[in-house]
Amino acid sequence: MTDPCLPRFWNEVYPPMPGFVAMLAVFAVVSIEQFFAMRGAKHDHSGGLGGLPEEEGGYSDTESLTHSNRHIPLHNVVDTPTMDTPSPKRSKFKDKDEEDDSDYADDLDAFDPIAEESAALSRPTVHNRHDSVGHDSSAGAQDPQKMFLQCLLLEAGILFHSIFIGMAVSVATGTAFVVLLIAICFHQTFEGFALGARIANLIPALFDARSPKPWLMCLAYGMTTPLGQIIGLLLHRLYDPNSEAGLLTVGITNAISSGLLLFAGLVQLVAEDFLADSSYKALKGSRRIEANLAVACGGLLMAFTRRSELIFDFLRILPVSDQKQLRKDNESRMALSTRGQQWAKLSSDMLIWKIIQDLWDPETNPDGYASLGVAENALMHEEMTKYLNENIHLQPNDLTYGNGGKGTKKLKEAMARFLTRKLKPVVPFEASHICITNGVSPSVEHLSSIFADAGDAFLLGQPHYGAFIPDIELRPETKVAQVSFGDTDPLSLKAVSAYERTIESCKSMNQKVAGLMLCNPHNPLGRCYSREYIIELMKLCQKHQIHLVSDEIYALSVFRQSDPTDDSVIPFTSLASIPTDGLIDPALTHVLYGLSKDFGANGLRLGCIASQHNPDLHNALTSVSIYSYISSLADSIATKLLSDDEFVDWYSAENNKRLEKHYDLVVAWAEEHGIEYAKGVNAAFFLWVNLGKTYDRSVQQGKIEAREVDKEKKLRLRRVEDSANEPPEAPAEAEPNDEAGNDIDVVVNDALLEQKVFLASGVQFGSERPGWFRIVFSQDEKLLRLGLSRIEKALGLTASAENDGS
Repeated sequence: MTDPCLPRFWNEVYPPMPGFVAMLAVFAVVSIEQFFAMRGAKHDHSGGLGGLPEEEGGYSDTESLTHSNRHIPLHNVVDTPTMDTPSPKRSKFKDKDEEDDSDYADDLDAFDPIAEESAALSRPTVHNRHDSVGHDSSAGAQDPQKMFLQCLLLEAGILFHSIFIGMAVSVATGTAFVVLLIAICFHQTFEGFALGARIANLIPALFDARSPKPWLMCLAYGMTTPLGQIIGLLLHRLYDPNSEAGLLTVGITNAISSGLLLFAGLVQLVAEDFLADSSYKALKGSRRIEANLAVACGGLLMAFTRRSELIFDFLRILPVSDQKQLRKDNESRMALSTRGQQWAKLSSDMLIWKIIQDLWDPETNPDGYASLGVAENALMHEEMTKYLNENIHLQPNDLTYGNGGKGTKKLKEAMARFLTRKLKPVVPFEASHICITNGVSPSVEHLSSIFADAGDAFLLGQPHYGAFIPDIELRPETKVAQVSFGDTDPLSLKAVSAYERTIESCKSMNQKVAGLMLCNPHNPLGRCYSREYIIELMKLCQKHQIHLVSDEIYALSVFRQSDPTDDSVIPFTSLASIPTDGLIDPALTHVLYGLSKDFGANGLRLGCIASQHNPDLHNALTSVSIYSYISSLADSIATKLLSDDEFVDWYSAENNKRLEKHYDLVVAWAEEHGIEYAKGVNAAFFLWVNLGKTYDRSVQQGKIEAREVDKEKKLRLRRVEDSANEPPEAPAEAEPNDEAGNDIDVVVNDALLEQKVFLASGVQFGSERPGWFRIVFSQDEKLLRLGLSRIEKALGLTASAENDGS
């Protein structure tokens, strides 16, 4: 209920709401108990040991079932004939002082049954021990109907909670499932012991030994968790658990369950077994100490099962060295903040960092991964390194801090001139419009932090560049609101209305939309947005006062402007090239650029924010630019490169020729094998292909066997969903699954990795269609052909032996 995706009321205005709901649940149970108490069955912590004596020394049954301000100690509940001295009958007409003293003493005794017992033993009257014990047993017996009602209240609380426990188990996967399963087995087992003991107490007092009712009560307990699992399996695909409704439903029900279980645990279990008068007779000396230790150990064991790392110390059969390393990792994790632990967990699911440590090389690592999944352009590496080696001459000033964190004046002037030449802006760029960063990812993060408060949203159309999610969300704590287009082409004019729907959805949840992120040309679709599309977005952003950020890092990698056979091919248009008059406040428009893609220089780590009409933004960037400071060496290289118009023009033209050649190669390969791919590609490095459908076809034709899901690997492929998403305009295609009913993204990705080829899965791009993958064709031709041949093997396509690229 305090999830940052929810409106501010839940996590900022009134974060104690879960406790409030739990308290209401406790009051509800108390009200129910009072209701039954008025009908003769109450929750009595005195152990049902009797009421007040009547005037003539007897005891009223009616009074024994109701609360009293006076509690008569067990040792006073004796038969008069067994006493050696006459019964100390009090007169009806006592004087006032004596009555007050008696009331005062009784009140003190009510708080301390042990003290009362000691007081009784010290009295001059002598009791027959055998008779006293026998009478205590009789007096201590509780009303069976009351015990039955207590049992029902306890079981109701447990059953209600068990439903949601089962739902949680049914949707958990991987490590989370193992940890949750162990914790729940422990939890449910001991809850069963507690409930079973109370059901057993009803035999034969209330139920005959052959009665089916106790068995039915036990069966109800045993079936609720499986029932919850069934409900979870049926419903988990029908709603978004991260939506406002999903989060609130789970949060409120968990809070109610917490209240019920707290009441059951503290009032019906602990108070009954440890604080009731009868408990001081049943639990004495070492036996009471043992009982308290048992409760404490149970709580510690439950807390222990919450620590997955400790569990795996026992579950995994590891060599001694690995066990020591695991313990060392656990100890280091304990030193991290909550945020640090979350980031550490995220890193374990980032497959890309493991792949790039084992990349294929024909000489040094022929069995490594053929990576066609990382957006790198290697087609001009030799030409670029030759140029840099011949033209870069470092000066002493290149070893200093330069002119500050936003880049040197020379570099900003060179960048402004370059962007003016290539993007053709309405207003020429100036050095003061430019902020240099160490890559475009820091640029995105800066804008997310500056334009949005924690919990505000940035719009992002699906599919999208995968790293936009952490760039926008991880450190700024802004939220991505994914825009769903359904069956509508994401780059068609019809798709613009989906942005409006998503904005209205966010507003309905009191979530501010601060920005709209665009990648033009598009990653992963490899297409350009039309001028008309961008104009409609400008109008939309003006209407809702939203910042429009256009990432144009592939602006020079447009290898064809048109295609007579494909009218979906659209030439590139920069946001800066469209006049803002009558469309949008120019202070809301911003362009991003970097050298990683167009110049094949991912490792140079140089990007920039180009904003022409927002001086406040640049003031804010000055304050945080130290965190995105580029090296003076990169500054010097970029200044020289961007100032050489002749080389830049030749390089761009040659790069686009090679991109088009490799694009044609991959398209021909896809068509040869009947692989569906997205049309209209004319820019960037990507072909968006439907390998899920190809896999299904091969399974149906018997070329490959259906694969089982590897749940550990499934953790690496997580669909990114947002509560602000609207349903698609039209029903989506049925989600393709393999014959075993498994997630197609997981099984295809697993098959590819087994053949040592890496592609980026559509789940990492927020794809609305399962089974789609991105092939990066801007690699050396030998590597490209090797990767394609490994895809063929993974999917059972007709193919010859592994191609060596020759």
